[in-house]
Order: sequence, then C-alpha cells, then structure tokens
Amino acid sequence: MTFDINSLKDVELNTANAIFVGPNFQIVPKFIRDTRNYFSAQTGNIDLSADGGPEKPINDYIADKTKNIIQDALSPGTIDTDTVMLLVNTIFFNGTWQRTFDPHDTRNQYFYQLGGAVKQVTDFHELL
Repeated sequence: MTFDINSLKDVELNTANAIFVGPNFQIVPKFIRDTRNYFSAQTGNIDLSADGGPEKPINDYIADKTKNIIQDALSPGTIDTDTVMLLVNTIFFNGTWQRTFDPHDTRNQYFYQLGGAVKQVTDFHELL
C-alpha cells in the first residue's frame, strides 16, 4: 500500500537528486533523459569559474531544496579540476511525528564535512 505523504495535513516531504560532472566530461543526452525519468534527477556540469567558486551553485541548489536548512554543504576548495562527479540527494521533512522524540535523548556530536571541516551538530539518539 502506498500513499502520497504530501496529501497529509500539515506534512511536507520533498526529495531532490542531482548529478554534477566535471567540466571535462560531456553528459550523454540519453543519460540526462534516463536520470530525469527514473530518478527525477537534475544533471549538469560543474562550473569551475563560477562566482563564489564551483561549490556555490551546488550549495545554492542544496539550500533551495532544503528551504535553507542546509547551507554551505561543500566547503571552498572541495571541488577542483580532479573532480569527476558529484552526486547530491536531499530530503526535507516538515511535520509532526506520531511519537515525539524526547529532547533528553539528544547529544552534541561532530559532523565531518568533505574537505576536512568539522562542525558540532545535535544528534537525535535513541536505543530501541
């Protein structure tokens, strides 16, 4: 049994997929069609000369798809001339859980980003 979660009142779920390839690679039109048809994926080339660096257009894509919850996913210098392909998958969920999470079960953890940057994030943790 399947249903459209977005048909539920006060629930929003959005997913997005994208494939970015290095500037020295040409994307075959059939690949573009197939990724769009089977995975609803956007495809494009990485622009090494983009204003703000090659990471900016991809960070903008991620921020747009997550309603600015995730910003600057890629640190400057993450993408260079050796980058062949970058796969992006985003999930945005906004709704009320049937069983709420106990705030006492959260803790601060380190999140390791590409390029070596580390930031502290709140981790939801529960033993079942």
